Amino acid sequence: MASCHAGAGIRAVTSLALLAACAGGSMDHGHGASTPQVDAGSFRPASVALPKATDQNPDPQIVEVSLEAKPATASYLPGRSTAVWSYNGSVPGPLIEAKVGDRLIVHFKNSLPEATTIHWHGLRVPAAMDGGGMMNDGIAPGASFTYDFTLPDAGLFWYHPHLNTDVQLEKGLYGAIVVRGSDTVAAPERILLLDDVLLDARSEEHTSEL
Repeated sequence: MASCHAGAGIRAVTSLALLAACAGGSMDHGHGASTPQVDAGSFRPASVALPKATDQNPDPQIVEVSLEAKPATASYLPGRSTAVWSYNGSVPGPLIEAKVGDRLIVHFKNSLPEATTIHWHGLRVPAAMDGGGMMNDGIAPGASFTYDFTLPDAGLFWYHPHLNTDVQLEKGLYGAIVVRGSDTVAAPERILLLDDVLLDARSEEHTSEL
């Protein structure tokens, strides 16, 4: 349920729980995402479907996608716009889908005004691909980096920055990645990301109050 906090602002319930009816995999929990429209009194998302990353590689054992971190706007409250940071213009970022053993290639561009990274939360990846702040100085504004690693485990995971993490994440930088095992049984599934966003009277986020 959404609620209104007098003085402090409006807490709009948006889309971090990673939820799925996903057979044959583990679940990894963390912070995470938003749906396009929220009423201050009740949660009424216009759509809970996540955008999907486009695989640019015809090889069935390679998933190759592009992600760009860039400013955008989101409508958390009817008739109001909020400045956010996004992956490919959406909050949450695109859902990445792959299989165990696939090679994942992510061409990443940073179009934000500060350095950032992508950390693959819960995934076992080489240190150089981890995106942790201790592992590198981040990807500078205007710069690009290619993440390239093999996916060893099935499960539902998420990706997000690991520089100035609290602020960048709450501005909208997060997305989900599902890795299916060879024994995964095909079944209907819906993957959601849930988060809350504290907005002031101008519909701007209160990231300084985290």
